[in-house]
Amino acid sequence: MTIASLRETALDVLHIVAPVECVGCRRPGRGVCAECRAALVPRPVVRSLADGTPVAAALRYEGVVRRALLAFKEQGRTDAAGPLALALHAAVTTVVCTAAADAAHASLVDGLSTDTRAASATPPLAAVPVPSSRAAWRRRGYEPAALLLRRAGARPLRALVSTRGGVQKGLSLDERALNRTGSMRSIRSLAERRVVVVDDVLTTGATLMDACRAVREAGGEPIAAAVLAWTPRRIGLPAAETPSADDNPPAPDYGGVKGART
Repeated sequence: MTIASLRETALDVLHIVAPVECVGCRRPGRGVCAECRAALVPRPVVRSLADGTPVAAALRYEGVVRRALLAFKEQGRTDAAGPLALALHAAVTTVVCTAAADAAHASLVDGLSTDTRAASATPPLAAVPVPSSRAAWRRRGYEPAALLLRRAGARPLRALVSTRGGVQKGLSLDERALNRTGSMRSIRSLAERRVVVVDDVLTTGATLMDACRAVREAGGEPIAAAVLAWTPRRIGLPAAETPSADDNPPAPDYGGVKGART
């Protein structure tokens, strides 16, 4: 019997004791069923934020991806962290490879293996997650981006904290950008540190750009950003894809302190 078949047998037994349903389709028996795991296979795309920072996203924020991420963030379904972490890993390594076109950036993210020139003697890039609001942290007990980075094998650097709130939902692109400016700061010096800013979902780019600003003010160099998923709407970014009318999650703090998910 293979390890995979033993694992499936163990999950069958566990389902009898503690029934579970799939986070993506609600089918009973597995936390993430085989079909939904296939939907979570990363398909990274790289774009640029309005400030020129390259950003990679692993998945489109719709369908199974949206339901799985919401279950992970808002329903405590950390059993979905495995496949989500694999997707985020793909986004981080993709954007690092893109940003490493020049030798100065050819190094590894702290704790992660990438396809860049690993022999570089420069220090590893720091993966800095965008912070959750205090209210969200108290409700969840964890920060989604940081937890996924750890599951992906990275060592996230806790540097940024939220300094104020501000509702993002319903605002225009310019209003979102203004609303996010100055919304976070670094609690440590990032002098001479090269940083990849990491978040869960990209909508307008306002939150990621403010995180990059905070990194610069702390002395760091934000060379890139990575997110698990991007909304098909993607206000303010080049988009050829058809928008979805169902791209805003009904989370209690969506559009709140942290904003409309970047």
